[in-house]
Amino acid sequence: MSALADLQRGFAAAVRGLPAATGDLNVAEAGLAGDRRIAIYRNHHRLSLVAALAANFPTVAALLGQQVFDGVAADFVAATPPAEPGLSAYGAGFAAFLDAEPRLRPVPYIGDAARLDWAANNAERADDIPAFGPADLDRASRKGLADLRLTGHPSLSLLRSRYPLLKIRDLARNGGTGLSLDDGGALLMIWRRGGTVECVELDAAVHRFITVLSVGEPLTVAAGDLPADRLAGVLAQYVLTGAFAAAGA
Repeated sequence: MSALADLQRGFAAAVRGLPAATGDLNVAEAGLAGDRRIAIYRNHHRLSLVAALAANFPTVAALLGQQVFDGVAADFVAATPPAEPGLSAYGAGFAAFLDAEPRLRPVPYIGDAARLDWAANNAERADDIPAFGPADLDRASRKGLADLRLTGHPSLSLLRSRYPLLKIRDLARNGGTGLSLDDGGALLMIWRRGGTVECVELDAAVHRFITVLSVGEPLTVAAGDLPADRLAGVLAQYVLTGAFAAAGA
């Protein structure tokens, strides 16, 4: 490995706070010791990652407030540095981290709020592959729909929570009062429709249908708990709107 590559690797390790011979990096300048200079870069690195988490998890940031969020996010950054260069993709383990954080026990829904934020983030970033649409359904119907198998579009996420997540999200972002955790749970479907992220609440039968269909089970299996007179409407409202991948995509 070249000397430059060694220097870059050592500098990156020092900025992330990993064991490194900071003195060997030869970054002292203008009377400022090498470890002090590295500390400046390390602080900037931490602040940039905390800001990225706030952008990727706006509901969580709003619920916790800046001071609490920044502290928790800094702990996550220290424990889980980015594995990819794009900061819009940073935070895959944040929800589980929040679930396990003792300081956040008074807000037991915070992990699920993070999952909702992450699902929206995924929908925005997902590959723009062809989606299953009306023309695809017409072709499939000529062969018989019973054995139709689909897979979810990369932008699709399905969430199940004990808490009223959409009410929590709206309260966090828009303010207001009157939320009760006894308002019931939420079954959510999040995906990108055109260029817009959609998030809708489903009833149990439709949520199961979309869940089973999205993993490649035949239409007849997915529709097992769905009343026959609802199938056409559910296909139109949730399957033909960009949430499923076109065959061969």
